[in-house]
Amino acid sequence: YLQSDRELWGRLQAQAVAERQREYAGKILGFDRDPHAVALALEHVKAAGFDGLVEVRVAELAELGPQGTAGLLATNPPYGERLGGGEDLHALYALLGERLRAHYLGWSAAVMVAQPSHGLAMGLRARRRFPLKNGAIDTQLLCFDHLTERD
Repeated sequence: YLQSDRELWGRLQAQAVAERQREYAGKILGFDRDPHAVALALEHVKAAGFDGLVEVRVAELAELGPQGTAGLLATNPPYGERLGGGEDLHALYALLGERLRAHYLGWSAAVMVAQPSHGLAMGLRARRRFPLKNGAIDTQLLCFDHLTERD
């Protein structure tokens, strides 16, 4: 009886993973400049059973180019809390806005920011804003629906 339950459990787990993977029609792409963060993300992807559906690789924001015809780009850029802020952080958000306008027209984007100036530096008009907490940090999720040249 116990062996039969183990076999049944194994089949049910395999079926659940297959169903979960079937729900996602596209691929999820992740990028980070830190190789350690990428390695950690890949471990989590594998543990969740999403090998082949989620791709994570080391890349700089300046290298980010078109990834397909349309989709959702979601990002949680640095806030300046741990690494410092200033002009470098302002330039990072300005570069993110430039990359979105240059390569992601027709896409939607979700960007988490800690300061209103971060969103302003992007030079894009958010359609919706959602107040959130990231640990102890007050943030906003800025939503850009179907980016156009006017944004």
